[in-house]
Order: sequence, then C-alpha cells, then structure tokens
Amino acid sequence: LGTLIPNSPSIQSFTVTINTRSQGYDVLVREETKLKRLFSADVIPDTSCNGGVDTCTETAAALWDSSSAYGFGYRVTGSDASPDFATADYYRPFASITDNEDPAVMLTSVYAGKNRVGTVALKANIIGTQAAGSYQTVLDIIAYPKY
Repeated sequence: LGTLIPNSPSIQSFTVTINTRSQGYDVLVREETKLKRLFSADVIPDTSCNGGVDTCTETAAALWDSSSAYGFGYRVTGSDASPDFATADYYRPFASITDNEDPAVMLTSVYAGKNRVGTVALKANIIGTQAAGSYQTVLDIIAYPKY
C-alpha cells in the first residue's frame, strides 16, 4: 500500500489464480494481525465501510466510498468472486487470527476450472490522528478443492 497518508485512501491489487480438476473450490482469506506500522504499536483498525446502513462484516461486503470512513479492508473481482462484492466500491474487513475469526470465502466455484483469476484490491484509509508511514500484516490465502 506504500506510505499511508491521512485522509488519502490507498488501494493496491494482486491476483489469485486457481487451477483445479476437482468439482469446484473455495479460496478463503484472513489476516494474521491488524495492519501495523513498522517498528511501532500503531494499528489501523479493520474497516466498517461507510458505517450505519453501509456497515460491512467479514462475510458481507458493503459500500465504502466515503473519504471520511477509515480502516483496512478488501474487495474481490472476477467471475468466481463472492457475490456480495456488488460494485467497485463494496469492501469487507478481514477476518483476523488475533480476533479468533474464521477465514472468509472470497472466491468460490462449483465447477472445475483452469486459470480462474480473482483480483483482490486492498484498501487503507487513515484518520488525521493516525501516524503516517508504512504498515504491514500477513494475509493467509487458503484454497480448498471440492469433491
């Protein structure tokens, strides 16, 4: 995500490619820790998206297009992306090992597939009182075949 600057959302993407001869698959994701600033105790909380009516959860994406809504989250695009990522501005917070949360399905199919691609966009937006800088976490991406 580069160096995070308060009130300036940062978005970076990566792809996940699945090849399976099984009768489908699930790809799950979770974070090992909250997004933390290097060499510091500063933590960016998980997003709640826009909040209010547009509150997201680890398993249900919601609208996150407000520049005054803060946190860390993700969205997935691709033909096998979870359907709750309805539009380009729908995000979820990560399930977290530190909060004893189960990984969440982000890609799923009931069909065998070759070169099935999902694009994962990570987004962070920090409030003015959050320290600017480089933050890190580890994401666990787990693929399971269905039989």
